[in-house]
Amino acid sequence: MFRKFKFEQDFYDRLRCIPFAVRYKLDLAGVKLSLKSWNLFSEEERSKLCDLDAEGPDAARYRDLVVSLLQRLGESPKFLEPAQPEQEKGQWGNPNRIPAEVAAKISRLGLTLEPEDWKKLDDLQRFVLLKLSQGKHDQANLGPALKEFFI
Repeated sequence: MFRKFKFEQDFYDRLRCIPFAVRYKLDLAGVKLSLKSWNLFSEEERSKLCDLDAEGPDAARYRDLVVSLLQRLGESPKFLEPAQPEQEKGQWGNPNRIPAEVAAKISRLGLTLEPEDWKKLDDLQRFVLLKLSQGKHDQANLGPALKEFFI
Protein backbone atom coordinates (compact mmCIF):
# COMPACT_ATOMS: atom_id res chain seq x y z
CA MET A 1 0.00 0.00 0.00
CA PHE A 2 1.28 3.44 -0.82
CA ARG A 3 1.39 6.43 1.46
CA LYS A 4 -1.77 8.51 1.35
CA PHE A 5 -2.20 12.05 2.57
CA LYS A 6 -5.45 13.44 3.94
CA PHE A 7 -5.19 16.60 1.83
CA GLU A 8 -5.35 14.38 -1.30
CA GLN A 9 -8.10 12.05 -0.13
CA ASP A 10 -10.71 13.37 -2.58
CA PHE A 11 -9.22 11.45 -5.49
CA TYR A 12 -7.93 8.22 -3.98
CA ASP A 13 -11.06 6.23 -4.74
CA ARG A 14 -10.32 5.93 -8.47
CA LEU A 15 -6.84 7.48 -8.56
CA ARG A 16 -7.97 10.15 -11.02
CA CYS A 17 -5.05 12.41 -10.07
CA ILE A 18 -1.41 11.51 -9.62
CA PRO A 19 -0.77 11.19 -5.87
CA PHE A 20 2.29 12.90 -4.45
CA ALA A 21 3.70 9.50 -3.48
CA VAL A 22 3.75 8.65 -7.21
CA ARG A 23 5.08 12.08 -8.23
CA TYR A 24 7.94 11.47 -5.83
CA LYS A 25 8.64 8.07 -7.41
CA LEU A 26 8.48 9.53 -10.92
CA ASP A 27 11.06 12.14 -9.96
CA LEU A 28 13.31 9.49 -8.41
CA ALA A 29 13.01 7.49 -11.63
CA GLY A 30 13.64 10.59 -13.77
CA VAL A 31 10.52 10.21 -15.91
CA LYS A 32 7.66 12.62 -16.65
CA LEU A 33 4.04 11.60 -16.71
CA SER A 34 1.13 13.82 -17.66
CA LEU A 35 -2.23 13.64 -15.95
CA LYS A 36 -3.74 12.81 -19.34
CA SER A 37 -1.47 9.76 -19.70
CA TRP A 38 -2.05 8.75 -16.08
CA ASN A 39 -5.78 8.66 -16.70
CA LEU A 40 -5.34 6.49 -19.81
CA PHE A 41 -3.75 3.79 -17.66
CA SER A 42 -6.08 1.19 -16.18
CA GLU A 43 -6.88 1.43 -12.47
CA GLU A 44 -4.77 -1.69 -11.98
CA GLU A 45 -1.78 -0.03 -13.71
CA ARG A 46 -2.21 3.14 -11.66
CA SER A 47 -2.38 1.07 -8.48
CA LYS A 48 0.78 -0.76 -9.46
CA LEU A 49 2.60 2.55 -9.97
CA CYS A 50 1.39 3.61 -6.53
CA ASP A 51 2.56 0.45 -4.81
CA LEU A 52 5.95 -0.21 -6.41
CA ASP A 53 9.13 1.17 -4.89
CA ALA A 54 11.31 3.57 -6.88
CA GLU A 55 14.16 4.25 -4.50
CA GLY A 56 17.74 3.35 -5.22
CA PRO A 57 18.09 0.32 -7.52
CA ASP A 58 14.30 0.14 -7.97
CA ALA A 59 14.26 3.49 -9.80
CA ALA A 60 15.34 1.93 -13.11
CA ARG A 61 12.68 -0.79 -12.87
CA TYR A 62 10.04 1.84 -12.07
CA ARG A 63 11.16 3.99 -15.02
CA ASP A 64 11.05 0.96 -17.32
CA LEU A 65 7.49 0.20 -16.23
CA VAL A 66 6.32 3.78 -16.89
CA VAL A 67 8.04 3.78 -20.28
CA SER A 68 6.43 0.45 -21.15
CA LEU A 69 2.96 1.69 -20.16
CA LEU A 70 3.41 4.88 -22.20
CA GLN A 71 4.64 2.98 -25.24
CA ARG A 72 1.64 0.67 -25.00
CA LEU A 73 -0.50 3.82 -25.30
CA GLY A 74 1.53 4.89 -28.33
CA GLU A 75 3.12 7.77 -26.44
CA SER A 76 6.77 8.67 -26.41
CA PRO A 77 8.21 8.78 -22.90
CA LYS A 78 9.63 12.06 -21.65
CA PHE A 79 12.44 12.23 -19.16
CA LEU A 80 13.57 14.84 -16.69
CA GLU A 81 16.78 16.66 -17.49
CA PRO A 82 19.49 14.59 -15.75
CA ALA A 83 20.41 17.41 -13.37
CA GLN A 84 16.82 18.32 -12.45
CA PRO A 85 16.09 15.54 -9.93
CA GLU A 86 19.41 16.15 -8.18
CA GLN A 87 18.86 19.92 -8.08
CA GLU A 88 15.41 19.49 -6.54
CA LYS A 89 16.64 16.78 -4.18
CA GLY A 90 19.26 19.28 -3.05
CA GLN A 91 16.35 21.38 -1.83
CA TRP A 92 13.88 18.87 -0.35
CA GLY A 93 16.55 16.33 0.59
CA ASN A 94 18.41 18.71 2.87
CA PRO A 95 16.82 18.50 6.33
CA ASN A 96 19.05 21.34 7.57
CA ARG A 97 17.76 24.09 5.27
CA ILE A 98 14.24 25.14 4.38
CA PRO A 99 14.18 26.15 0.70
CA ALA A 100 13.50 29.88 0.31
CA GLU A 101 10.56 29.15 -2.00
CA VAL A 102 8.89 26.98 0.64
CA ALA A 103 9.49 29.48 3.44
CA ALA A 104 8.13 32.36 1.33
CA LYS A 105 4.93 30.54 0.31
CA ILE A 106 4.26 29.34 3.85
CA SER A 107 4.84 32.87 5.16
CA ARG A 108 2.34 34.25 2.62
CA LEU A 109 -0.24 31.91 4.10
CA GLY A 110 0.41 33.44 7.52
CA LEU A 111 1.96 30.20 8.74
CA THR A 112 5.45 29.40 9.96
CA LEU A 113 7.83 26.51 9.52
CA GLU A 114 10.78 26.44 11.86
CA PRO A 115 14.08 24.76 10.93
CA GLU A 116 13.57 22.14 13.66
CA ASP A 117 10.15 21.34 12.15
CA TRP A 118 11.67 20.92 8.68
CA LYS A 119 14.19 18.47 10.17
CA LYS A 120 11.34 16.35 11.58
CA LEU A 121 9.84 15.82 8.14
CA ASP A 122 10.75 12.80 6.04
CA ASP A 123 11.88 13.03 2.41
CA LEU A 124 8.40 12.58 0.96
CA GLN A 125 6.90 15.27 3.18
CA ARG A 126 9.66 17.74 2.29
CA PHE A 127 9.19 16.83 -1.41
CA VAL A 128 5.45 17.55 -1.10
CA LEU A 129 6.00 20.94 0.53
CA LEU A 130 8.54 21.92 -2.12
CA LYS A 131 6.25 20.88 -4.98
CA LEU A 132 3.24 22.62 -3.44
CA SER A 133 5.33 25.77 -3.09
CA GLN A 134 6.22 25.91 -6.76
CA GLY A 135 4.21 28.05 -9.16
CA LYS A 136 2.89 25.16 -11.23
CA HIS A 137 1.01 23.62 -8.33
CA ASP A 138 -2.16 24.68 -6.59
CA GLN A 139 -1.05 26.27 -3.34
CA ALA A 140 -4.51 25.69 -1.86
CA ASN A 141 -3.13 22.38 -0.55
CA LEU A 142 0.03 23.84 0.98
CA GLY A 143 -1.61 24.92 4.24
CA PRO A 144 -3.58 21.68 4.67
CA ALA A 145 -0.46 19.61 3.93
CA LEU A 146 1.63 21.56 6.41
CA LYS A 147 -1.03 21.22 9.10
CA GLU A 148 -1.40 17.50 8.38
CA PHE A 149 2.32 16.91 8.76
CA PHE A 150 2.38 18.53 12.19
CA ILE A 151 -0.87 17.30 13.75
